[in-house]
Amino acid sequence: MPSLAPDTCVWNSAYSGEDLSEFSFATSAILVRLLIPTIMHCSGALLTAFALLFSFLGHFGHNWKTICSAILYICGGLIVLIGVLQVICIVDDEMAPRMKPNAAGEPSVFTFRYG
Repeated sequence: MPSLAPDTCVWNSAYSGEDLSEFSFATSAILVRLLIPTIMHCSGALLTAFALLFSFLGHFGHNWKTICSAILYICGGLIVLIGVLQVICIVDDEMAPRMKPNAAGEPSVFTFRYG
């Protein structure tokens, strides 16, 4: 493993095939747990796309599809919201133990931030 600068990105070992044992432990755990939120994001986006289609059809046809589009917008938005909250909780769960002081009482040198 080459020496890394303080803010250098490292490719995930799932993509590169490198053994990054001390670097990829948290990353691998996060990737395994992100399957359900990924499915939720995709299904929420699909519902929202159907809602957009139904809103256009309902607007021009003056029929029940407008009400269906409103319901689909709400459901799609809630599903995406739940997926985002799960992603935040997963990252916090995996990274919180690394933020605590070690057994010797020294503060952690690991930091992370969103954004």
